[in-house]
Amino acid sequence: METHWLQKYKIAHRGYHTSDKSILENTKEAFIEAIKRDYAIELDTNILNDGNVVIFHDPNLKRMANLNKKLRKMTLEEIRNIKLIDNKSTIMTFQEMLELVDGKVPLVIELKPFGGYKRHCEEVYRLLQQYQGKFVIQSFDPRVLLWFKKHAPEVLRGQITETFIEEPIIPGFLKYFMSSMKLNFLTKPHFINYKIQDLPNKFIERSKRKGRLILGYVARNQIDFDFMINHYDNCVFEYFNPA
Repeated sequence: METHWLQKYKIAHRGYHTSDKSILENTKEAFIEAIKRDYAIELDTNILNDGNVVIFHDPNLKRMANLNKKLRKMTLEEIRNIKLIDNKSTIMTFQEMLELVDGKVPLVIELKPFGGYKRHCEEVYRLLQQYQGKFVIQSFDPRVLLWFKKHAPEVLRGQITETFIEEPIIPGFLKYFMSSMKLNFLTKPHFINYKIQDLPNKFIERSKRKGRLILGYVARNQIDFDFMINHYDNCVFEYFNPA
């Protein structure tokens, strides 16, 4: 399987968006700006109640659209006219994103587990089967990786994780289970995407020794970016132009 581009391309987190919100994350504008700079695009997908997949990070619209509504309970018709917090950007469908990027740069596609992971995997894979560009999928949810391993083994898959220190509602045993990637023996990820602030650690060093590609997220300055490039395989970045 071709993985060299995962090391070659700089990867823009949720597209090329800005800290001043003049370009919002996961929007058409952010993807156009990433393409202009020849950056690979990391992006997030959610599935709606009607089975449509959209490009959006959160399970709820509150942060990005000032609406306290859960995406998994909405339909495409309901979100079509919703404006995001810049009062101009809208939510793209997965299909619209694929048509926009059209293989110009590679895609790092994160599947969020909200709204039913099986139908989410099925719909993303169905749409990707017609796509000619380079892409990988990734998720925090090992069930997503297991689904692709079983039903689409040709698709490169990555496990995202961290130590979850800043997540007090997650039980300690689950934090350890996720941060130590205990299910990798089943899911067989081709790469790991680990939170930069939690590196280095014994779990990621073990994966590195096994020959897996190691990415980090999210570098917001050149120092963190250089740390990842010097010690691991690549880094997802935002809010600056890495050298």
